[in-house]
Amino acid sequence: MKIYTNDNNTATLKLLIAANLAGKKIKLQTASFEDVSAGPKILPLLEVDEELSFFSSNAATQYLFPILDLSKNGQCQQMLEWEATRLQPIVASVLTSKSVPSDLKQALNSLLLTVEELLKEHQYILGDKLSSADISIWSTLYPLCYNKDRKQQYLAECPSITKWADQLLSAKAIQVE
Repeated sequence: MKIYTNDNNTATLKLLIAANLAGKKIKLQTASFEDVSAGPKILPLLEVDEELSFFSSNAATQYLFPILDLSKNGQCQQMLEWEATRLQPIVASVLTSKSVPSDLKQALNSLLLTVEELLKEHQYILGDKLSSADISIWSTLYPLCYNKDRKQQYLAECPSITKWADQLLSAKAIQVE
């Protein structure tokens, strides 16, 4: 399996961590949008073989690290969709804005409080077991959690997120090369 990615793409973290947790060997290849021949021009791209590729980082994460408790599968899908359509776009906007407008800060704060509430009661997003939802959300929040200024600005009132993020970071499977 190969992951085609560009530099500083936090969505690639999702795939590397999921593969590591599942014990799957992955070859990482730097690419540009022009290098991706079939399908949408989106990176990262997971190429399983000549016939199967994933253009959605969340779908690829779930393929690599599927949820084993099918009773939680719907919740996991819902959280992956929430991360992709709500959290990731807001975090990306915050990271790329020279000056973050107050409405964007407020939107991010609201989303962070959603995650904070989930983690106040449980060790992981869906309860007591690590899932692809944790991997996706953690990867999206990584630039906020591990930048001193951003952490202070956005996560000061989110101790559960900080604790959860640090626990995941210290896990052996998260230590990607």
